[in-house]
Amino acid sequence: MTKNNIYEIIIKSIGLVLIYQIITIIREFTGSLMMFSIQNQYQDAMKGQNIVILYYTLSILFTTLIAYLFIFKTKLILSKINKNEKDDLEMNININKEELFNTVLKTLGFIVTIWTLPNFILEIIKYLNKENLELNTYFVQKENLIYASIKIAVGIILILFSNKINELTFKKNDTTQN
Repeated sequence: MTKNNIYEIIIKSIGLVLIYQIITIIREFTGSLMMFSIQNQYQDAMKGQNIVILYYTLSILFTTLIAYLFIFKTKLILSKINKNEKDDLEMNININKEELFNTVLKTLGFIVTIWTLPNFILEIIKYLNKENLELNTYFVQKENLIYASIKIAVGIILILFSNKINELTFKKNDTTQN
């Protein structure tokens, strides 16, 4: 295994973390849109609404682009960053880069699931006690429950389909870069 292989695994892992971040940005964006719609019922127009929408839209697009580059164009990034031949030296690690990335995928899946599980349980309890909620907070609780479910689903998908994701990322990256 070379240093570039280790860098490749780290960059791909950061790309997967960025996908998790995209879900969080989308959640904040939909929450802001809901607040705008509630406030627009009581006011004629809200100042700064377009700036917030532009900010979230650009954040989602930029983060998605970076995640795509990190996951699928890793060798291109490595060629731009590491122009030294010394960084491609063989290291004394006897593990395949696909196996290591598969382990990273499963680890990220467990981390996402474990981090989100307490929030998911709390949101289920709040949702089941919906008779105590006002209409506005009911929709917020429902949204929180949906996004917690999506994050747990992403974690479970990373755990269960890590082999397929691994094949997809390395096969597409290898065919586009060779």
